[in-house]
Amino acid sequence: MMSEILAQSLTLLSFIFVLTLVHAAGSVLACLACRIRVDGVSIFYGKTLTTIKTPLCPVSIGCLPCGGSVSFDIEDFDRRSLFVRWTVIFSGVLALLVVAGVCLRVDVAMSAFGSGFSQIILGAIAPFERGAPLVAGFFDQVNESLLVGGGLFAAKFAAFNLLPIPPLTGGRLLTEIPRNHLKGAVWMWCNVLGAVVSFMIMLCWLAALVNCWRHP
Repeated sequence: MMSEILAQSLTLLSFIFVLTLVHAAGSVLACLACRIRVDGVSIFYGKTLTTIKTPLCPVSIGCLPCGGSVSFDIEDFDRRSLFVRWTVIFSGVLALLVVAGVCLRVDVAMSAFGSGFSQIILGAIAPFERGAPLVAGFFDQVNESLLVGGGLFAAKFAAFNLLPIPPLTGGRLLTEIPRNHLKGAVWMWCNVLGAVVSFMIMLCWLAALVNCWRHP
């Protein structure tokens, strides 16, 4: 049992790391295409474990496996049109959907992506009743095919990022609609509240994961 939990943990961490990297790569490519300077990439949060120097920018890897970010010239970004800003923000999710489509098939990936929104919310509301069975089903898919499991995770990861909660992608798309001078403190508090909500959702899914391991 412990060996199975360890294998599932490593698989899950690998998926999170690779797909966070994919999400960041999509954002970096969009910045380059729009000629916006990229200052750095952070994979995971918390204390920095290592920093990799690349010709483009430094890539930092943190100790907490819960997302990442791309730092770019924010003044230049704020001067761009809404279309350009949305393109840069959405590009990470688009990269995840491309990976999901390659691993699964476009129609299967879109179906998994579409169902991801309700699954994420309902699983967070009822982690033991709804979340744990979904986690168990996911690991069953992984056992059958690592490629399919990775594609499913990419689709659900894309759905999570598109929730209308700042600072997730969906929330950031909404906060870019007002003019720059209307953001200010409201934008800051939306990000703080959104970060708390996002963290609570992840905690609920962590509870679902632990419950799945305790009651296989």
